[in-house]
Amino acid sequence: MHFQRLVAVAAIFAFVGIAGGSAQAMPEPPTRGEATFAWNLDVVTDLIQEGVAVYAQSPSVASVNLQDADHPGYVWTMPVLERDRGKDRTSGGLLFINVTTQAVVNLSQLTVHRRTRTVSAIASFSTSGYQGRMTVFTFAKGRESNSEVRGARLTLARGMTDRLNAALKSSIFTEGMTLGTFDLRRDY
Repeated sequence: MHFQRLVAVAAIFAFVGIAGGSAQAMPEPPTRGEATFAWNLDVVTDLIQEGVAVYAQSPSVASVNLQDADHPGYVWTMPVLERDRGKDRTSGGLLFINVTTQAVVNLSQLTVHRRTRTVSAIASFSTSGYQGRMTVFTFAKGRESNSEVRGARLTLARGMTDRLNAALKSSIFTEGMTLGTFDLRRDY
């Protein structure tokens, strides 16, 4: 039974991860760069084992790797549509779904705050509804220049552990856990 559930969730993960960016209702404005979140394979494996699928909302695109431990398990890329001195606003988002309980977490319209090295999102949780904009991730200083951030360590923001675990009815997330890496490329 456990193996069948793992296979079913892996299939859902692969389908929604790959199909996430394929359908668009309207053309997006020109992009001004790209934000890429690469989650470690062990994080992805934990999500699968607890029956949580992750969906990249269009126009975000995602790829899933469940085979090669030397590569990230889930890579999701979002276009940067608007930028100013300290903020890069993206389009798309991330949707977590517990396939057993149907619990949902929706993180959309992510904004990268370069000065504070945080990423905020418009968030809603199946347990508490619409929450407005909140900080969801932090990133450590990577290789930075005026136009990009490369290889920054991506972590779960303070306070998100309980919110995510409660909403998804899981025990996956821990306070300050490292999710993987973060890259930001800005086009001028």
